[in-house]
Amino acid sequence: MGLFDTFKQKATELLQGAKDQVSELTGVELPVDGLIDQAGQTAADATDAGQNLADTATGTIDQAGQGLADNAKGAVTDATDRLPGT
Repeated sequence: MGLFDTFKQKATELLQGAKDQVSELTGVELPVDGLIDQAGQTAADATDAGQNLADTATGTIDQAGQGLADNAKGAVTDATDRLPGT
């Protein structure tokens, strides 16, 4: 389970616990189910944003690594071509 999933689960548990305590003390059932759903959606959105950021960073690193590999290959090819007798 990822960090954001853990956050989402904990936030849902805390909101549900708070709702239960208020209902027990006041005898009034509070309509916080929408808040629980909203907290879950916010956590899901944060998870998606974090995953998008990770994907972007991975893509950038992959591109930079490929660029370095291409440059190194080009430098080796160039050096080999300059050797006498090749």
